[in-house]
Amino acid sequence: MAVSRYMFAKRNSDSVGPSSASFVIKKAVDSGVIKSTQAIVKEHERLDQISSRAYGDPSYWWVIAAASAIGWGMQVPPGVIVTIPTDLSEVLSILA
Repeated sequence: MAVSRYMFAKRNSDSVGPSSASFVIKKAVDSGVIKSTQAIVKEHERLDQISSRAYGDPSYWWVIAAASAIGWGMQVPPGVIVTIPTDLSEVLSILA
């Protein structure tokens, strides 16, 4: 079962605000706490498709978006280099 990006979102009254999870993931990748690899986004490719190949589950696209500091959109222009954490359990353990 996938972990939703909304699990880590801060609630502000009735609305959901930006999650600190993306900052934590990016910092951990940059410092080497989370091992990662990179890939170049191909024409007509989305982050959920990359997530499906990397993790066997498309719903972890937000992990790649956070590690790549590209926001929360699944569609990324071709040619963009994305960072893909190689071990999803490392990501989830720092967010727990």
